Amino acid sequence: MGCRQLMSILFAGLWAMACDSSLLVPQGIPGDGGPDEFEVLDASDNRVLPSSCTTAADCFDGDPCTLDRCNSGLCEFDLVAVGLTPIAIPTAAPARDVALAPGIAYVATGDEGVALIDLSQPTAPINTRVIATHASALGIDADERSFVVAEGAAGMETFSVPDMTAQSRVRPGVDQTVNIDVGPRYSLVSGFTDGVTVMDLANLNEPTRVAVLDTPGRVVDVAGSDVAFGFFADSLGGARCVAYDTPEGPQLGKPIPSKGRVVSVDVSGDTGIVAEYGAGFGVVDLSNPLAPTRLARMPSASPITHAALLGPQTAVIAEASGRVAVYDLRDPFRPATAATWQAAGIPLGIDTHGGLVALALGGHGVTLLMTGCVP
Repeated sequence: MGCRQLMSILFAGLWAMACDSSLLVPQGIPGDGGPDEFEVLDASDNRVLPSSCTTAADCFDGDPCTLDRCNSGLCEFDLVAVGLTPIAIPTAAPARDVALAPGIAYVATGDEGVALIDLSQPTAPINTRVIATHASALGIDADERSFVVAEGAAGMETFSVPDMTAQSRVRPGVDQTVNIDVGPRYSLVSGFTDGVTVMDLANLNEPTRVAVLDTPGRVVDVAGSDVAFGFFADSLGGARCVAYDTPEGPQLGKPIPSKGRVVSVDVSGDTGIVAEYGAGFGVVDLSNPLAPTRLARMPSASPITHAALLGPQTAVIAEASGRVAVYDLRDPFRPATAATWQAAGIPLGIDTHGGLVALALGGHGVTLLMTGCVP
C-alpha cells in the first residue's frame, strides 16, 4: 500500500495535543457510528450481502477480531473491540513520511535522508541506520524489493533491498515529486502541479515513464491496487482511478462525487477510501475503476489529513487534531468505529502493513500502532 503526505492543509502546531493511551472508543462523539450519522449513497442495499452456510466454519472470514457464526443458514459477523497498542519510535530528524515493508519501516526525514527502523520484533523496534539521499526526502513508499524516495525538484530516487543502495534518479514528468505509491506493476507519482505520472519500476536502474495524465488540480495523494489500477486524490477534480489495461493505455476513470476537497485516498482489493477535508470520509466500490460507486459517507471528529486501509474491511483515519480512528467496514454502507487513539502531534504520513499502522509525526518521530483484539 502506498504512503500519505499532505503538507498544504496542515496548520503546524495548531492541533497538537498530549498523547492519550486510551485504547477503546469513547462514546457519544461525532463519527462514532451513532444514529443518523451515515449518508448511504447506494440505495440498492443498506446491509452487507449475506453468505449461506451450514456451520460456523463456513463463515470464517480470516479476521481474528470477529465472532463468526451460522444462524439459520446465513453467516453473521460480530466485531470484537479492537485495541491499539502505541509504540513511540524517536527519529534523529522530524519524520515527514513513513513506509512499511515486511520487518522494516522507512522514514523520510527531509535533508537527513531515510531512517531505517528494524521491525523484526515490532514491540522492540530498533533504529539501525540512515541512508543519505541525493536531495531532501519528502515522501517515501516501499515494497519487498525496493524503496522509492520523493525528492521534490530533484525527482525520485530508487533504492534496492536488501543492500539499500541507490539505483537511479529520474524526473518522472512532474515538476516537484512529492507523492509516490510503489505498486507490483506500475507506480503513481505526483507533485505540486497538475497531473499524475504512471511509472514502470520493473528495472530499478532504468525506471520508465508510461504515461502523464492531466488533472484539473494538484494530485495530493496516490495509492495503488494489485496490478489493475491506481487511485489518486485531485484537489479540484476529486478522487479518480487510473485503469492500466485499456486498449488506449492508462485511462482516467470518472471522478467520484465529493462534498469537500479530497485530501487522501487508499485502496485494498476493490474497496476504496476517500477522505475529504472538513467533510469526513467515504467508502467506495472500485470493482469498475472507470466508473466507481460511492457507497457511504461518514463524518469525522475533526478535519482528516490521511486515510489508509488495513485490508478491504478496516479503515484507519488520521485527523488534524491527532485523533486516529479505526473503522470496521464489514458493512460498507454503515462504517462503525472500532477503536481510537490520540497522537502527540499532527500526522504527516501514514502507512499500513499486516496488522501494523505507522504514523509520521514530525518532531515526535514515528508511532507504531499494533492492532489487536480486546478480550
